[in-house]
This record gives sequence, structure tokens and C-alpha cells, in this order.
Amino acid sequence: YTYSGQSKQGVTVEDIVYRIGCLNDIGFVWDPWEEQWKEKYQKLVAYQKEHNSTLVPKEYDVDPELGKWVNKQRALYGEFANIGDMEDLKDTIGRVFSYMYLEESKNAPTID
Repeated sequence: YTYSGQSKQGVTVEDIVYRIGCLNDIGFVWDPWEEQWKEKYQKLVAYQKEHNSTLVPKEYDVDPELGKWVNKQRALYGEFANIGDMEDLKDTIGRVFSYMYLEESKNAPTID
């Protein structure tokens, strides 16, 4: 099997597996959004240890991004908190992620 979507010469499955292994060996981040979430979570853990609370103010002067992130997590929780069944869950997930995509795309650079 040959994958030819990368360049004029074909790339074999073995090539792809090797390249993925090389990237994994150096700690390549496959999902930057997940990595950012984990970083913010670790900051929240540190905040909790220091303040014995997770009540980070929305406008936290020491780390404004942490305050915004915690507020966003609470908003997401609110979307899911009162879901009664799987159909409601699917509908809510669709709306939340559509909203998140819309928000992210507003901040994306444009090509003129």
C-alpha cells in the first residue's frame, strides 16, 4: 500500500509509521488543544494548593488566562449539568462545539 498524498513519490505505510514513531520519540504534541487544557488544569491545581480553593476570579490579575479558562469550564459545565438523556446530550454537545468553533474562527487570522 502506498500513500501518495504528500509529494510526487509515494510514501509507504512503513514510512508513515516510522515518521510517527520519530515524532512520538521527541514528545510531539498531536492535539494542541488537549495540551493547552492540561496546562491550564495544572495551573488550576497549583492555584487550589495555594488558595485552598478553585474559585479563581474571572478577571484574575496574576494570571488573566487562568481566570478566563476557569470561567469557560464553568460555562461548559452549565451546558451539560441538566441533561436528561442521550439525545439531549448529543444536541448540547453539537451546540457547544459549534459555538466554540465559531469563537475560535473569529480569532483566526485571515488571508487577504
